[in-house]
Amino acid sequence: MRWARWGVLLVCVAVILMVMLAPAASAKPAPPTPVLAPASGVWTWTYVDYGIGWSAMLGDWSYNFNDAERGIWKGTFNGRSVEPWCFYVDPEGNAWAMISIGFRGKVAGHHGTADIALTVEIAGDVPKGTPMTGHWSVVRGTGGLKGLFGMGTWTEDLVAESQLTDTGVANYAGAWWLPPCRSR
Repeated sequence: MRWARWGVLLVCVAVILMVMLAPAASAKPAPPTPVLAPASGVWTWTYVDYGIGWSAMLGDWSYNFNDAERGIWKGTFNGRSVEPWCFYVDPEGNAWAMISIGFRGKVAGHHGTADIALTVEIAGDVPKGTPMTGHWSVVRGTGGLKGLFGMGTWTEDLVAESQLTDTGVANYAGAWWLPPCRSR
């Protein structure tokens, strides 16, 4: 009889342990924590006149839409882009531009498209000949770039630009991350 009690007790303990451990054994592992990789390279752009630019004054503010640019990206981002943009200037001469970049190309061997928002910030008291600067951020990606995340800064390269005609040149830097298991 004594052995029977111990047997029942062992079976009960085994059942309790199985019930307690079963959810832990079947739980999916947590997704990996994203590790951002450095992004850097050169972005060049050429102004394209599609004949749809316009300007307007609203109070003391000037608003301008100036057609688009075509871009070439080398470095972490390798590809081409179309870049419609607009800018506005406040009464003190400070200017901001917003460029909506439609990128098509590769990042780390993954091919797809990405929408990149880029800003230009120019203070009114900056002397002429000072490089433009700003920030960029990946808004979304498709294809092999689905889930692409990235952001950083850019600075115009006036030395490289001076050797070209109707073309702007900038160096970009920042960080990016692409979820694992992407098709190439």
